[in-house]
Amino acid sequence: MNFLVQQQPAFVATADASATAFDPSRPTAVFIHGAGNDHSVWRAVMPNIAAQSWNTLAPDLPGHGATFAAAKASIAGYADWIINLLDNGAITRAALIGHSMGSLIALECARRHADRVSQLVLVGTAVPMPVSDKVLQAAQSAPEQAYDMIARASFFAERHADGSWPPPTPVMQETRALLSRNRQGALAADLAACAAFECAPDALGHVTVPTTVVIAREDRMTAPEGGNAVAEAIPGARAVWLERVGHMMICEAPAAVAAAVTSAIIPSS
Repeated sequence: MNFLVQQQPAFVATADASATAFDPSRPTAVFIHGAGNDHSVWRAVMPNIAAQSWNTLAPDLPGHGATFAAAKASIAGYADWIINLLDNGAITRAALIGHSMGSLIALECARRHADRVSQLVLVGTAVPMPVSDKVLQAAQSAPEQAYDMIARASFFAERHADGSWPPPTPVMQETRALLSRNRQGALAADLAACAAFECAPDALGHVTVPTTVVIAREDRMTAPEGGNAVAEAIPGARAVWLERVGHMMICEAPAAVAAAVTSAIIPSS
């Protein structure tokens, strides 16, 4: 389905492709993808939430997927875009679920617009979120190399006895293909936005939105210690640890992520 966001068309996927999939009178969960990704990374996670009579919206951020507006240069710019999406969908409040760069966008929305966010789920997060110079330079000047590096580093893998890595798995190959589909410069801009994001040391202590942080024990893109520090800094936040998965846990272990998200935003009966 399409929304009008900041006066430009934006593609927004739902768990149900029917014309009646979105009903603003129902509670809404917005799933925000990470750097160089698009809505498709959430396709196996959203049905759990939709089954609870919630709207599930997974937008392609500007410059990604089927949203052809220019990519934003900052996390704050993306956060403003998400809030405008809520405005134009007549959504008073929504649960925001963000992965990686999307977690920073969701967090920025909650910091600046707490009244618009009912729950916050941060998947694969860290604040700050440093990006290695090697990856950032590759994204800028040799994107094919960046796709390879990110796809390899985003999943859990064990080295062979001789120290070599196993060949790429199908889900790694799918992630690399996804990274390569986004428009030229989008990945580099996203990574730069993540690296530039700043949050005062005490700012997380003022986040009032109920928060869950989902942490992959084997995350090599955002250190697990960083995610745990975020959970400890936000009052009342809950940390959920997933074992034997990496940064792209939403694709590597979607059932576990879906269960974590569901328990975070759906009240238990």
